[in-house]
Amino acid sequence: LSLKTAQQSGEEKPATEIVITRLADLDLASAVDGFIARRLVQAAISRELLLHELASIARVKSISRAALVAEASRSEDATRFENSYRVTTSIGLSESQQRGALEVINGLDATDYSRNFVYRFTDNQQFTFLLYLIDPKSERFLSGSVSLDPLLSLAEQGLELHTLKNKTRRTQVFNPARLLAEVELPGFVCASRAMSRVLEQIHKIRSSDVTVLITGESGTGKELIARAVHAGSSRRFRTFVPFNCSAAPREMIESQLFGYRKGSFTGAVTSNQGIIRAAEGGTLFLDEIGDLPIDLQPKLLRFLQEGEVHPLGENQPVHVDVRVVAATNSDLERAVKEGRFREDLFHRLNVIRIQVPPLRERREEIPALINYYLNLYQQESSKREIQLSEETVDLMVVYDWPGNVRQLCNELRRIVAYSESGSIVTPDTLSPEIARAGLEIQPVASSTSKPKAELPEVMASGVTIAEAVEEIERRMIQDALRRSSGNIARAAKDLGLSRKGLYLKMDRLNFKI
Repeated sequence: LSLKTAQQSGEEKPATEIVITRLADLDLASAVDGFIARRLVQAAISRELLLHELASIARVKSISRAALVAEASRSEDATRFENSYRVTTSIGLSESQQRGALEVINGLDATDYSRNFVYRFTDNQQFTFLLYLIDPKSERFLSGSVSLDPLLSLAEQGLELHTLKNKTRRTQVFNPARLLAEVELPGFVCASRAMSRVLEQIHKIRSSDVTVLITGESGTGKELIARAVHAGSSRRFRTFVPFNCSAAPREMIESQLFGYRKGSFTGAVTSNQGIIRAAEGGTLFLDEIGDLPIDLQPKLLRFLQEGEVHPLGENQPVHVDVRVVAATNSDLERAVKEGRFREDLFHRLNVIRIQVPPLRERREEIPALINYYLNLYQQESSKREIQLSEETVDLMVVYDWPGNVRQLCNELRRIVAYSESGSIVTPDTLSPEIARAGLEIQPVASSTSKPKAELPEVMASGVTIAEAVEEIERRMIQDALRRSSGNIARAAKDLGLSRKGLYLKMDRLNFKI
């Protein structure tokens, strides 16, 4: 058809150029339509074939001189990624030109990808790829009216399917360090079983857009968890928009969330798209969702169910593509019973629930958190080499931290403000409530716990060896802590344990600090 048209018009264009031009003139804004979708689905039987088809379709769509797909090089340590790529497939490039294209890719910062026509995508499992289009000529493509996002999304799904089908049958062990290396969130520390479970939940839902509800006490880092959910998802290269439902004035929440049209109310001198539409294609984080006014909850429910918002002053609703992650430190079940929160909205939010444990339930992470934030606040204050004595760290570990990580950060910020460079922080520098923590250690009575005088009698009346050993360990630890006035290092030395070993035993024996 293209050759015939060319002959009739008398133009002397190469046939391949005519074919490319005709294909580019088609409405390919949605890559899941017809022929393109079938090509990619059929190509999913082979990863190499799928990547080649992706490069071919993208080249035609953008009328590019050439196209190349590169795969991120991986080091032997699976938790680290090398900052280099290798060619997986290319169209229109010789070997020397491939090497030149790789030099361009490896020399780019991730923030420069889009303006150099480099597009990042993954298989949602473990591999990262770059699509590089060289010298695109399509005016619609250059103006942004045609997007590659649907095409890349379909390719990601095909790659993920191929990876899952070809996985070995043996059980794969979840590695939190790998996920942390991928999400790259400053301040995210995972050094406890409790936080490893949270990361595993995030890992399991990485390829889904399901709504997530994050619960936990104030100051536990719920927004950081929400950012990890976003960073581990297929929307990670799109925007993350946080909104605190309790921070905005009650009468302005609706207009801030859903937007408004110019002139829809007094003071609306310009139109505003609203927070929800600002998160288009990305993730919206609704913090303190339990404080959302009851009269706005039906409107939020419709947005979650139908994927559309109705801005103030508009006649028709607007469709949006936004993933929602909500968080609260309140008891939503109780709020539902008391009529302060809609039950249907609660169930719509509570699809996947992630419970963030308080800091007192993950004390193993306190030394790592201290190290991270102490260094951070020293850099902010232009100070250096401020160190904490072992006794100071011990007291901070045994303290309950009712304000959780936020309180710990504030304490470290105060320590850095009061300390000089090169100084060693001693316990008397700590806040009084933390300094007293070492004098208030008591074990929680358990079903097998008996007074000291009754131990021989209990042992004679059928107590198991394991229960008797547990009781002896509990009493020995309690006595050692009393003798050392709560100094973990000295208590551990008296008991012949390392500090970490003593922490773990205290956690297992359910000591109340």
